[in-house]
Amino acid sequence: GIVLVGFAQLPTREKEVVQPPQSQSTYQEYGAELETRLSDILGSIEGVGRVKVMVTMESSYGYEYATENRTDVDKSSDVREEQGEKIQEKNTVEETYVMVENNDGEKSALIKREMAPTLKGVVVVCDGGDDPVIKSSVVEMVSVAANLSTAKIAVSKMIK
Repeated sequence: GIVLVGFAQLPTREKEVVQPPQSQSTYQEYGAELETRLSDILGSIEGVGRVKVMVTMESSYGYEYATENRTDVDKSSDVREEQGEKIQEKNTVEETYVMVENNDGEKSALIKREMAPTLKGVVVVCDGGDDPVIKSSVVEMVSVAANLSTAKIAVSKMIK
């Protein structure tokens, strides 16, 4: 009991709320750029003709921050004549962000990885959208380029 009271009084480092850095582009700009790039590449496929692309996003940019883990192990033993010795172990894990200081002296969390926005689906409207061969080619191209399953890609014929 005394040991637990002693641990309760130890200072602990709290996790800071970390704001991600302002990205060079918003996820809307990312989606617009992806739409333009897909339109350009799909428009170069024979039979596609005029093309419009709409990309829907599931999430925006995300960040994974570097962390440090510290584990404290508290072991205690209980000896009783009739039962022998019992050892109890209690593990406490403390996780904190790895902080770095920039040239201005401001501290921020170290970014381990920046994750691009996640796509929800893609809609393609093109002149050749009613031709099964063209439709299949467009779906395959978008699937590879956007890393989406074919079930999340819709292709339709453009009105004249």
